[in-house]
Amino acid sequence: MIPSIGGAFVLKPAPTALAPSPQPQVAFTQGDTPTLKLIALDPNGNPVNLAGATLSSEIGGELGAVNTFGNGQHTILDQTLYTGQFLLVLSSTDSGNCALGNNKDILTTYSLGGTIIQLHGMGILNVLSNEPSA
Repeated sequence: MIPSIGGAFVLKPAPTALAPSPQPQVAFTQGDTPTLKLIALDPNGNPVNLAGATLSSEIGGELGAVNTFGNGQHTILDQTLYTGQFLLVLSSTDSGNCALGNNKDILTTYSLGGTIIQLHGMGILNVLSNEPSA
């Protein structure tokens, strides 16, 4: 079971074929076209069924800007097989607008009917520079 953070709904990197259990972080390089595979968990660490939901995500940008990614950039996976899992697809411009650094947050809002839940991915993202290091 994955622990929740202070009884909140949380967002974590989802398991993959290469990493069968959720990983602590995901990473991409500015200017890449990353697809982030994430999982929504309730306060008890159980996957949240996202069937029919609308998703919107936010990642911090430079100088305090907030980058918002609408429902069209999210793909909810088959919730029978992959409960709680979804993809967030970023363009090269999107990833280039994200602030550099480690332990960045992702905030995803889940809407279904009259229910709105915020999923907090606290410190799960590393954004790397596309500039060669000196």
